[in-house]
Amino acid sequence: IVEAAKKYDFKVFVVPGGSFVRKILKVYKPGSCLGVACRTELTESMQEVAKIVPVQGVCLLRDGCYDTRADVDEVIRKMKMCKEADDDV
Repeated sequence: IVEAAKKYDFKVFVVPGGSFVRKILKVYKPGSCLGVACRTELTESMQEVAKIVPVQGVCLLRDGCYDTRADVDEVIRKMKMCKEADDDV
């Protein structure tokens, strides 16, 4: 994910909850956002973030805060999609 983030010009943050997302948006002012989280956190965060910037999300493969996994291919696919959309603007 980190290598793809460099390729598609994304910054990567690992945070313990949605409240940190607002702080990151305030400091970095991104043009778009891609979140990876459990379904509940992702839904809540995406609703907030969508008020500020375009947002995409990928749910973790298993809900919970520990011993979870993400579909890395899906995360990278969404990064590429967001980058292509930005390039078209």
